[in-house]
Amino acid sequence: MSCEQKSSVGTVYFSDDMNDAKHLVEEVLARFSALIEESDDAQKSKIQSTIGLKIEELKAHLSILDATAKE
Repeated sequence: MSCEQKSSVGTVYFSDDMNDAKHLVEEVLARFSALIEESDDAQKSKIQSTIGLKIEELKAHLSILDATAKE
């Protein structure tokens, strides 16, 4: 969670920040999926090894934000 997101928890701005974060993460995931689909097997392997972990971290951060929003 970024400093800006942490500072907005419990404020009227958090909902907007959460919606913005969700939208951006969904866009990144869609683009990553499209990149994987368009790549050949060798490229897929290289992309997964270089970017795959960052994508999983991004998903985890979004899950943390979702949990925070529900609190």
